[in-house]
Amino acid sequence: MAAGAAETAGMVKRILIVDDHPVVRQGLAAALAKHAAYRVCGEAGEAREALAKVRELRPDLATVDLTLGESHGLELIKDIHAQFPHVRMLVVSMHEELLNARRVISAGAHGYLTKSEPPGQVVAAVGRIFAGEIYVSHHLTSQMALQLAGRKRDRPLPEIQGLSDRELEIFELTGDGLSMREIASQLRLGPATIATYCTRIKGKLSLTGHAQMLQSAIRWSRSGQLGPKPAGDWPAGTETAPQRELEPQA
Repeated sequence: MAAGAAETAGMVKRILIVDDHPVVRQGLAAALAKHAAYRVCGEAGEAREALAKVRELRPDLATVDLTLGESHGLELIKDIHAQFPHVRMLVVSMHEELLNARRVISAGAHGYLTKSEPPGQVVAAVGRIFAGEIYVSHHLTSQMALQLAGRKRDRPLPEIQGLSDRELEIFELTGDGLSMREIASQLRLGPATIATYCTRIKGKLSLTGHAQMLQSAIRWSRSGQLGPKPAGDWPAGTETAPQRELEPQA
C-alpha cells in the first residue's frame, strides 16, 4: 500500500511535536521518522501555537514539553484534553519523572519520558501509548509498587511536590525569567493574586524572601533541582540571581 493510502486508511499515526527548543524538536522528529508507522505532521514552540496546530492538524498524538517559554505545558495538556480528548499526549521533559508523572497523567497525558532517555525510547513510549497503555519508566513503576506495598521510597520526594498546579506553573515561569507583572499578564490574573501565590510558594518551600525564591526557581528551571546556589551558578556580576522585580509590588 502506498504511503499516502496507508495514512488515509489510518495506518500511519500523525504526531505533533511541542517543545520550545528547535534542536529538541529536530531530535524527536528524527527518532520518529525511523518508524514507518509514524509521521510528524507539525511542530510548535509555545502553548498557544500548539493548541492552534492541534485544532488545524488533528494529530493522533502530541509530544509536549512542560517548559514552553512564557507558558506551561501542564495547562496546555489540560486544554488539549478538554477540547480534543481523542488526542493522546506524551510528555517529554527535563524535569524529574517521580515529581511530574502523576501530575501530568491526572491532567490528561498518557505518558511521561525524561529527556535523559535515549532518543529511540520515544518510539517505544509512543508505541505503548498507541497500544492503549500509560507509559512511565521502569523506575517509576517500581517506586509506585513499593508505595502500594507500604515500603519506603528509596529517596524522599522534593518539597516542590507540595505545590499546586498553579503554584508550580508560577514557580517555573519565575525560573524562566518572567517578572511578576509578566506572569500576571500571561495567566490573565491580577498582580496581587500572583503575589499571594508567591507567598504560598515561599511558605511551602521554606524560602525566606522573593530573592531566594527567584534563585530556587531559576535553579529548578535549569536543572530540575531545588537547593542553594552552587558556586558559579550565576553569570559573573550577578551575586545572587538576576535582579528582576525581587519583591512583590504593593
